[in-house]
Amino acid sequence: MSKKLEKNTALQTFNSFEGNLLENNKEMEKPIMSMEAGIHCNAWNYYGERMVGDHADSSIHIFDSDKSGDSQFTCTSKWKAHNGSMVKIVWAPPEYGDVIASCSMDGTISLWEEVEPEFESCKWRLCY
Repeated sequence: MSKKLEKNTALQTFNSFEGNLLENNKEMEKPIMSMEAGIHCNAWNYYGERMVGDHADSSIHIFDSDKSGDSQFTCTSKWKAHNGSMVKIVWAPPEYGDVIASCSMDGTISLWEEVEPEFESCKWRLCY
């Protein structure tokens, strides 16, 4: 039988490098990105290098790191994707390239493909 946690029980994590207990993960906290209010569903790509988020205004936001290996991310693309709020957004497996699937309350499912900016004005286009 599992033990029920009290409401005020602190989350405890063991720091194996220093051998001490970290209360509430305060020592491990490090912000990796700043998102504007309204982003409610997000997903990392397979490699954990990019993140996609959907905004309450039915737009998609892409977050990339500024430099290779950097842990700070900024919004590099955003566009209006649906006419209703999104309920799910995911990256396709890497063998399909940079592709995002989004599902909306407006009854649509869309696939978005990243394109070379030299061929089109937008970095992402609706492919299905």
